[in-house]
Amino acid sequence: MSPSLSGLRGSCSMLSLVVTAACGGSSSGGTGNTPVVTPASVTITPPGSPIVFGALGRTRQLAVVVLGTDNNPISSPAVTWQSSNTATATVNGSGLVTAVANGSTNITATIGALVSVPVVVGVTQLMTLITVSSPSGLVDSLRTATRTRLYTAVAKDSTGNAVAGQVFTWASTIPAVATVGAGTGLVTAGTTTGTTSIQATSGTILGAFPFALALFPATITVAPPSATLTFAGATQLFSGSAADSVGTPITTALFWVTRTPAVASISNGSGATTTASAVANGTSQIVFSAGSVRDSALVTVSGLPSSAPNTVAVTVGDNFFRSVNNNSANAAIDTLAVGGTVTWTWAGSGTHSVESLGSPSFASSTTKTSGTYARTFGVAGTYTYDCVIHGGSMTGTVIVR
Repeated sequence: MSPSLSGLRGSCSMLSLVVTAACGGSSSGGTGNTPVVTPASVTITPPGSPIVFGALGRTRQLAVVVLGTDNNPISSPAVTWQSSNTATATVNGSGLVTAVANGSTNITATIGALVSVPVVVGVTQLMTLITVSSPSGLVDSLRTATRTRLYTAVAKDSTGNAVAGQVFTWASTIPAVATVGAGTGLVTAGTTTGTTSIQATSGTILGAFPFALALFPATITVAPPSATLTFAGATQLFSGSAADSVGTPITTALFWVTRTPAVASISNGSGATTTASAVANGTSQIVFSAGSVRDSALVTVSGLPSSAPNTVAVTVGDNFFRSVNNNSANAAIDTLAVGGTVTWTWAGSGTHSVESLGSPSFASSTTKTSGTYARTFGVAGTYTYDCVIHGGSMTGTVIVR
């Protein structure tokens, strides 16, 4: 080869390298000076054992590592996430897995034709709570024995979602108030007024809801219906009974009261019995109550020497009755012995009367502006009166014993 031809070929080779460099060419096939790296593997992290959710709605964030053909990680790889069973768990575009229902699914990440090894996700709800409720959702307060209510129980996981398939064992803390079918939740009202807790248990988890029983007395009686006490210290035993509409005896919240303690006292204020004792001549109602229902017996005390005065004076003023004996007014209250006399004296300038009210009664006066009016009371009792013109603003009471 001639020297001139060899030099020409060397010049062309040099020219080719200069042109290639000037055009940005690369022997690696990339663009510019950055070589193109092809993904070689995709791996989900954290890998390893399956992910298990114990409650619906729980989430777990997954990530991926994508390595290129140069065995270096590719930053911000564009992967596609997929769940093989979205009814059990879903996964969004950033790898956030959410539990949906009990079951199992495989989560994979894909980039190009590469698919990761699946991560197994299981959802198995764990019961952490039992809620118990009445049919109304409120605390039942039944009023009759043997009445029933069907209570329900729901098992829930830690996020408050129902856990299906649980079997409950039922119980009542106070069976006298209410019993409950061990396997049914059917509550039956007992015979004792009070409150109990209706409980449902599954495994070691317990739920409860209150139940109240307030037996309503459909019938109530006092025996004997009346009694007469004729000497100092005389007594009479009274018995009270009450029952609901199906005949269940009511044994709690039973109370007694005497309407006129100055005539007859009682030995105790609660229970099924009480004893009335003579105090002074007169009458008193001995009242027995069960809840809001009442019955009473009449006690008459007679023949006792009276310490009450035989005469009483009352001033009739403008808009008031005033006892001369004790200065009580509106109501003027006076105690008088049987056979004693009350004298009313007009002292004001207005027109007034002494008008008997209710029972027992006495003859009323005329309406006048002055003078006096006297009445003798021969029968023990509590007598009330007012002014026919002024009504409730002028009142008085005479207790005859």
